[in-house]
Amino acid sequence: MEWDLIPIDKDWFFSAKISWLNEWENKVHVTENQWSKRSSDDISIFIDTTAPFVTDLEVFDTTYNVSEEKIEDITFDISGWTNSYTNQPILAEQMRQWIDSTAARILDLQPKKVLEIGVGSGMLLARIAPQVKQFVANDVSPYSIAKAAKLIATFPELAHAEVQQGGGHQLSTLGAKGMDMVIINSVAQYFPSQSYLTKVILESIEILEDGGHLFIGD
Repeated sequence: MEWDLIPIDKDWFFSAKISWLNEWENKVHVTENQWSKRSSDDISIFIDTTAPFVTDLEVFDTTYNVSEEKIEDITFDISGWTNSYTNQPILAEQMRQWIDSTAARILDLQPKKVLEIGVGSGMLLARIAPQVKQFVANDVSPYSIAKAAKLIATFPELAHAEVQQGGGHQLSTLGAKGMDMVIINSVAQYFPSQSYLTKVILESIEILEDGGHLFIGD
C-alpha cells in the first residue's frame, strides 16, 4: 500500500477548498497557492492513496453477525472480509499481515488517547488498546459493538476501552475530547458520499488535540 503524510493546519483546513479524491484513487489535492499560504505540522493526516472508492454500501449486520463457534481467535475475526475482485475470502495470512502492519504504523506514532471510527470486529482495538491510556470506538452495527464488548470483557488489558453504537457523524455523543489519534481504517469506502467523508474528517479534527494524528487507511 502507498501512504502519504500530509501536514495540515486546523484553521487552514476549515477555510481551504480541498478538491477531494477523484474517485478516491489519487492523493488529496490542494491548489499550489492554498498550500503555500498555510501549512503546518499541527495535524498530520495519513491517507492510503490506493484504496478504492465504494458507493455500494455493505449490510454491516450481515457481515458481523457470524456464529462465534466459527471464530477460532476473537482478536482476529476476519469474517466477512472478501476480495472485491474474486468475491472470495481474503487469505488469513494476508489479513494478519495487513492488520498487524496497520496497528504497528499507528503505534509508531505513540498515541495515548485513541478514537476509532468503525471498530468492526475489534482487530485494531485488540492490538492498540493495551498500549494506550484511553481507547474509545464506535460502529453503526450492533453486532460489531457486541463483538467489541466481548473482547473488552474477555481480556483484562482491554478493560479501559469503551465502545458505543453510532455513525461517523455522531462523534460528539462519545464525549471524546483532546484525543491524540483518530482512526478511520477500512471504513471510509462505505461512507455514502464525499460530503459525508468530509464531515467526518472535520469532526475528527475538532476532537484532536494540537499535534494529534488522523489516520485514514484501507
